[in-house]
Amino acid sequence: MTIKQLSIFVENRVGSLLDVTSVLRENGIDMRAFSVAETTDFGIVRLIVNKPSVAKEKLREAGLTVVETPVIGVLLEDTPGTFHSVLEELFRANISIEYTYAFAKNSGSHKAYMMLRVEDTEKAVKALSAAGFTLLSPSDVYDE
Repeated sequence: MTIKQLSIFVENRVGSLLDVTSVLRENGIDMRAFSVAETTDFGIVRLIVNKPSVAKEKLREAGLTVVETPVIGVLLEDTPGTFHSVLEELFRANISIEYTYAFAKNSGSHKAYMMLRVEDTEKAVKALSAAGFTLLSPSDVYDE
């Protein structure tokens, strides 16, 4: 069970995030999660959105470079050590993590989703599911 993440490559300049968010706003696309990684010359905007196919199409039409990547969303309780438990399961399964970021499930729930990009998505899904973790499904995120 994976979620489509969009990675948009942007110049590291004033206003580059506006290039991305204006396309989303103009097309009624809602961001569910957002992360930015940067270097000296460029940045990578990672998005989870409610309409990934439409977003990818519209961002490309706007001249932006977009790559779709499968990621795993794991529901975490807001208690010490919960994320550590996820990491332990991936370690036991010998799965390397490429990157991770989080977003709140909804206000007041004391729960969050940790998004994970791993080297072997299928193996990670099996390991985390077998360990009893709740994974984010596409129907939890998408409107399409």
